[in-house]
Parts: sequence; C-alpha cells; structure tokens
Amino acid sequence: MRIPAPIYFQIIGTAFPEKQFFVMYGLTEATAHCSYLPPDFFWQQLGSICRGIPGVHLEVVDEQGRPMGCGEVGEIVVRGDNIMRGYHKDPKGTGQAIRNGRLYTGDLATVDEDGFSIFSNERAAASNRAASGSPPMKSKP
Repeated sequence: MRIPAPIYFQIIGTAFPEKQFFVMYGLTEATAHCSYLPPDFFWQQLGSICRGIPGVHLEVVDEQGRPMGCGEVGEIVVRGDNIMRGYHKDPKGTGQAIRNGRLYTGDLATVDEDGFSIFSNERAAASNRAASGSPPMKSKP
C-alpha cells in the first residue's frame, strides 16, 4: 500500500521538525529536475511538487492531452529544453513518451486553485515509459 503524498510529507516533516524540506520532482528523461517547492511552502502545500522550474512547464492533462480542471486527476506532462529527444534506439518508446513536444511521465497528479501540482503517488494505467529500459538520448541543444 502506498502512502498518499500529503500524509507521507506530514510524517517526514513531523519526524524532523528542525529540518527544512526542499521538494523536487524530476525524471531521468528530463535531466532529473522539473519542479521545486521551497521550504517556506512545505507545510502549506503538503504533497505538492509545486510548479515547473524556470524553462520547464508542467501540466496535468487527460488522456487526450487536454488540461485538467482544479482537483481532477490526470497525467503530468513536461515541456522544456531539458527534455530528452528520445530513447536510444527505441522509436516506439519515444513515440509513447514524447507527443506534441511534451514528455508524458506516467505520473498522476491534480492541480490546486493556486496552480500547484499535487502528486497522487499513482501511475497512469498505461505508463508511457519505454518498457525496454532504453536509456534517454541527450536533451535538446
């Protein structure tokens, strides 16, 4: 059983009250860093992965790639210069993961009224990551 992100964050924050927590979300396919939540927002936005870092745009979309409304669960997609061009020697995996210039992560989230993405700890039914384990090719120049 997975612990929902807000509860997990609360457990960790309570266990280490003297520490500051920097929440980051990323993937190998996006040079490992896509979003950042400063410590000042940790307790106000429990479970949030915040917004994209400069140059990175995060969106939560439905199965057709349309933005989801506030509180609706959808897949996180990422767009930016840090996104890989594709999986090495895996055009099928690349085509599943990158569509219309966006990386479909397979991670599910909602968006709150402030535009903060809240991670749901679940994976999309048909994860778009390459099943072959092909390494990503270099990101765009």
